[in-house]
Amino acid sequence: METSSVLPPERLAERIVRHFQSEGFAGISEALIVRIALRKGERTAVEAAFAAALQDQALPPVHEWFEIRAVGHFADFRDFAAAKSAIQTDFTVPLRRGI
Repeated sequence: METSSVLPPERLAERIVRHFQSEGFAGISEALIVRIALRKGERTAVEAAFAAALQDQALPPVHEWFEIRAVGHFADFRDFAAAKSAIQTDFTVPLRRGI
């Protein structure tokens, strides 16, 4: 049996969508696989920057501290290029804080 860690990103994205659909989540129709890497700093500096943004009611400084790169995608309604161009709007504030 294949493990998800050796699947190409596009196949992994499709597998995620199909899994949730088979579990009864018909509204799950897209998966975007992203790779997030620290650009600079250490955990304490990142946490301090995010805490300051939260206190100031500002967006977390995600792009200052992290590189976010889309590497795989699956959907019936838009292609990989469209999903990549929409990442800024799809990547909501709660997701940004969750980093």
